[in-house]
Amino acid sequence: MITRISLAAALIVCSWGLSVGQTRVDLQNQGRNVDFSTSATTRPIKTGTVTPSTCAVGEMFFKTDSPAGSNLLACTSANTWSLQAGGSASLPSSTGNANRALFTDGTIPAWRTISAGGSGALQLTPTATELGIDIVSAVVPVKAAANTFTGLNTFDQGVQFTPQTAPGSPANGRVWYDTGLNRFRLRENGVTADLRNSTMGVYLSAPAAGVPASSTQFFAPTGAVFSSTESTRQVAVPMAGTLRDLVVRTSSSQPSTGSLVCTLRVNGVSTALGATTAANAAAGTFTDLTDTVTVAALDLISISCANTATAASATVSGISFRMVQ
Repeated sequence: MITRISLAAALIVCSWGLSVGQTRVDLQNQGRNVDFSTSATTRPIKTGTVTPSTCAVGEMFFKTDSPAGSNLLACTSANTWSLQAGGSASLPSSTGNANRALFTDGTIPAWRTISAGGSGALQLTPTATELGIDIVSAVVPVKAAANTFTGLNTFDQGVQFTPQTAPGSPANGRVWYDTGLNRFRLRENGVTADLRNSTMGVYLSAPAAGVPASSTQFFAPTGAVFSSTESTRQVAVPMAGTLRDLVVRTSSSQPSTGSLVCTLRVNGVSTALGATTAANAAAGTFTDLTDTVTVAALDLISISCANTATAASATVSGISFRMVQ
């Protein structure tokens, strides 16, 4: 009886020992061709929200509170965890890299600061949703805005001015192409003038006489005596050009019953270039600095002065105008 009990006890002890040994199998040394593909679940990596303070190279850790795709870390050197993002290197931490861009040189990724460049032509504007990059209008001209150039600029293909109406109050130094006059104009020393100022000649006359009541008299651009016959006072221009800036000077007042109008004529036809001395106007200077007349070589020019007053006109002491090319 005692022998049977001892044998049974020995079997139980052996069976228990085998059972304990099976729960502590050393897979590295005892396993062979281990395949967990049919296992219901597998969790081969440590998990948690805080990485262990120590680790050996090759250990892995799954950080459960990180964004999806940024959970897996590896111990790349003693006690150092690195995010594993695939490729040749892990993504660097975004901590402390606000408003910087992720850059790669083909081997490793890294954060880089975006600068405006040495020219200062760019400006960066970070917001909650984007990093805006725009030009600095004080450095780079803006097509639809007024720009100020403080340096010397060279234009290889020239400069094209868009024709425009004359500005109301141009500042000194402004240049434009006037659509009303079809020529370049500029503002200098408070006066608007033609940009093309190649004066070919100035015509000066000094009749020193008045025009009889209710009549018209003619005189040559370089003459000094009125005549009622225009053909005797016509002068041929030697070359093509533009006549402009008619100035009439009187040395006495105009009667109150009518005006005196002196007009430039070309080939016997009155043009728009004329200066009016109003009725009852005191002695002074009367001009037409706006209108122009185009003439061809050998055109005949003369000046007519028509007095509508019932008495002799003011004394015309001088008339001048100029030709420009």
